[in-house]
Amino acid sequence: MSEFKKFNQTKRENSLTRALHYKSSSLIMPFQYLGSIYALSVGYLMLDERMNSVVLIGILVILLGVVLNTIFKSNKKNQL
Repeated sequence: MSEFKKFNQTKRENSLTRALHYKSSSLIMPFQYLGSIYALSVGYLMLDERMNSVVLIGILVILLGVVLNTIFKSNKKNQL
């Protein structure tokens, strides 16, 4: 594993740990799913990979799930 990958992985783990200290894990963990969207975006923009309709629908489903989960968890916590 290259030094850059090790550094990047350590930085991500530290950021996740810090985020979990500030907010509930049920609010933070759904954002882990955005990593796959990030990877697809980098592949599309930098590596000229093409996405078909199934991939685009999957991206929309993931984004919708993360956004709705965040909204509902925030509202639920504010009600308590």
